[in-house]
Amino acid sequence: MHSSPPARKTPLKRTTAIAPREQPLARRTARKRRPISPASPAQKAKIAGARCVHCGAPATDPMHLWPRDLGGCDDPSCVLPGCRTCHRAFDEGALDLLADLVRHHKAEIAHAQLHTDPISLLERLTGCKVVLHARHTRQREPGPPPGSPTAHPTP
Repeated sequence: MHSSPPARKTPLKRTTAIAPREQPLARRTARKRRPISPASPAQKAKIAGARCVHCGAPATDPMHLWPRDLGGCDDPSCVLPGCRTCHRAFDEGALDLLADLVRHHKAEIAHAQLHTDPISLLERLTGCKVVLHARHTRQREPGPPPGSPTAHPTP
């Protein structure tokens, strides 16, 4: 068994010089652009003229509380107004919106619960992984069963 890679006996050498390109590389076909999670006209109307729920900047993007590709819908209750920066951070899981939403957007939270379980929604809203610990039950002391006449001796 080798503990390190074998040593090269002859060094690698370039046999020809690399000539600089006369023209830069050009894309032959245009990139296909499409929104990550398209919003319905009703959702766009909801955020028109609104402010971002997190930073207060003018809202440009409808932020889906639960993404359409995971089962979200076109209902206006599925989105919140957000600026581009906060929307990107929320989608990457780097933004905690829970405190901002609990005060003013309880109906949107209730609607998002229709699409998923509470733990998954909490993870999406906070950007944190929720870890549930198993409940340990205490072992009963050996002795008479509860309710028997000798369970509680009288003095």
